[in-house]
Amino acid sequence: MEMKTVLLADIIQSRKSEDRYKTQKKLLSIIEILNKAYNTHLVRRVEISSGDSFQGLFDQPSSAFLYIRIAQMLMYPEKIRGGIGVGSLDYIDDNFGTNLLDGEAYHNARKAIELNTSSQEEIVSIIMNNANVQQIDAINIVFNMYFKLRQFFGVNSLRISLVNELLNPMSMYGEVQYLNNVRTDELKELEQILLDSYASKSRGQIKNELNFTRSGFKINELQVFALNTCDENKNKRFNNSDFVLRGIQNDIAQIVGTSRQNVQKYFSKAVADERMYAASLITLLDEVIK
Repeated sequence: MEMKTVLLADIIQSRKSEDRYKTQKKLLSIIEILNKAYNTHLVRRVEISSGDSFQGLFDQPSSAFLYIRIAQMLMYPEKIRGGIGVGSLDYIDDNFGTNLLDGEAYHNARKAIELNTSSQEEIVSIIMNNANVQQIDAINIVFNMYFKLRQFFGVNSLRISLVNELLNPMSMYGEVQYLNNVRTDELKELEQILLDSYASKSRGQIKNELNFTRSGFKINELQVFALNTCDENKNKRFNNSDFVLRGIQNDIAQIVGTSRQNVQKYFSKAVADERMYAASLITLLDEVIK
């Protein structure tokens, strides 16, 4: 039977949020934008299953990881944990959304997220039956290492990492674009979300502003770092320079209101490393379903 991938995720301690309504509204806006971007990778659209949880059915584990990765970036400072389950479905019905489906993939996703119910930090785990146990354990160890790295990022590193991702998304096959199909009102809403989330705390090094229309880049010409679209990327050992698009640091500097040199500093300290670790995880997740 064909294997499917389920992503289950929830916001950590959402009930303690100072404004839970605002958090839920923010999550709804983000899910709507990401469902457009990941349309070709979604077997069923991601849906909010309760006020602070969401789930979706994906074509493969790497797509589910990329989805929750960008969702975590956008939801900051709220923290999201997730479980990825791979397995069969009991049934599939074109009229059923993800909340009405069931099967091994859903059970594994629940087990995966339950591994982290005590965690107060962002984390993702994966469970897949009939897989190499050592391989799954290794992926979960790398997940832990990846999120430990993210925990050391300051607000400016996270902010620049997110804007870089929006301009130059990581994708499996090059289809994912976060801004290409976004309406003007949605873009303004996205800017406000980021302003609310990523207020600068570094003594004015980066201004508390974000403006995607100020830079000279054209949204319909954004480039995608596609991991598996060409032979040169297959079986390649990536290094930091692979994840720095020429000229993008100038665009980021204009969008966040700082200097190119300041952006370059954050790239060398954190941003490129985060992408390199993410690429390694994607490679591992691809291998587990072959």
